[in-house]
Amino acid sequence: MEKQQVFNDIYRILKSRGRVAISDVIIRQNMTLPTHLKTNKALSCWVAGAPEKSNLKEHLLKSGFINISIDEKEESKDVIKQWMEGSNAEDYIISANIVAYKP
Repeated sequence: MEKQQVFNDIYRILKSRGRVAISDVIIRQNMTLPTHLKTNKALSCWVAGAPEKSNLKEHLLKSGFINISIDEKEESKDVIKQWMEGSNAEDYIISANIVAYKP
């Protein structure tokens, strides 16, 4: 299922003034995933499917959410480093707390 459809469905089932709070991995600001992080192995480790922060916010806005915050968790670097040892994935992606509200 595409992220847009997921956010549309979350929005649909939330009550008015409801909040969604999730954690996901995103591509670090001003970074592009290199080829070695776009493999099937990278996809299975949550790396290859990571969206850019701006794209994630676009999806939430398109679904109708407001007051969106996407806070990067720098401490996630040590955990991400273990997903694909030696790949330097932690230099390209980061975990983020995402919060958005339904008006």
